[in-house]
Amino acid sequence: MSFIMSRREYLCGENFRGSTLCTVPIMNQLLLIYPYPVVERQHDPRDQILAAIRGNINRPQLIAHTPLELAVMMSQCHVSHPLPNALHEALDSCDAYTFAKNEMPPLHKVPGIYKYRNEFPHYDQEAVNDDLHHSGRLVHSGQVVFHGGEWPKHDNMPILNEILTLDRPFSTTLCPQVATTHAYYHNGHGYIWVITAAHNISTPAYVFHNKKRQNLKHEMEILFAPGAQVKCTSIIPVANRPTVLEVILQ
Repeated sequence: MSFIMSRREYLCGENFRGSTLCTVPIMNQLLLIYPYPVVERQHDPRDQILAAIRGNINRPQLIAHTPLELAVMMSQCHVSHPLPNALHEALDSCDAYTFAKNEMPPLHKVPGIYKYRNEFPHYDQEAVNDDLHHSGRLVHSGQVVFHGGEWPKHDNMPILNEILTLDRPFSTTLCPQVATTHAYYHNGHGYIWVITAAHNISTPAYVFHNKKRQNLKHEMEILFAPGAQVKCTSIIPVANRPTVLEVILQ
């Protein structure tokens, strides 16, 4: 089945601050970016003292132990939530994320991708595809990214365990808050995709820088080439909020 995306798509992936999962990539694969668990900053001791004086009980620190857990949190409340900032800080200090960005050619050397990023939706898909296949890299197997968008349905439920081929450039993000925002663009039909790269992933990707003066740098975007294949393996309903889907990417 060919599934045509109707608007720009975003995913999100993860980073790891330690060294256990930042393994050496195999055959053109990037390092695994995995920052979990993501932990909210410690509350200011002065605020805790004032709260105690006023008889208020401070809530415990928020922690997302896995990408899926963070995606569900974002589905429930993605505005003014403290964990996206904690995730961004973890990504900033992640060597694997820095390595991935540094492995990418500068945007002026990949004009197809440059135009996609800066002039969407007015871009040349063939040029984007050529740039990704000549200059992109494979994300590490097990890499998790996020996306906010629609999914084909049967009897008003997302179709499970059927491979879909995405025939356009597939834009993703490392931040589930971004994916949640884009899920809301679909007028009640959007889902939050929690996407894991398969062990045999073959779709090249470009990891955008999130610093300097780049347009949309806050998106923490990873762009995959047209032809990516995805399969939904699980549905996690969230009451009155966008449903979360677990998805495999090949």
